Amino acid sequence: MEQIIENIQTRTLQMDMSDCNWGEGVALWGFNHSVKQFPNEAYMPFLEKWVKKGLENNKFQFTVNTSIPLIKRISGNRSKGDFLKKI
Repeated sequence: MEQIIENIQTRTLQMDMSDCNWGEGVALWGFNHSVKQFPNEAYMPFLEKWVKKGLENNKFQFTVNTSIPLIKRISGNRSKGDFLKKI
């Protein structure tokens, strides 16, 4: 099972995430759930870069699916300030 989840995580990080819309939000929501059981060191740097780029280019749509990955991560193990300082 671990190998299957790792494969899904790897493919998720290889997706076209050039936009910040419904599909990207859903994919990252699933990733958020998977890292609880199967940590992935590539996720936080990827998420920080994706959020920063989305904010800089005003790419975020006004939907819950694009905000949930950010909200989920800043409410997780890291402090909000620590995460937001990086973006």
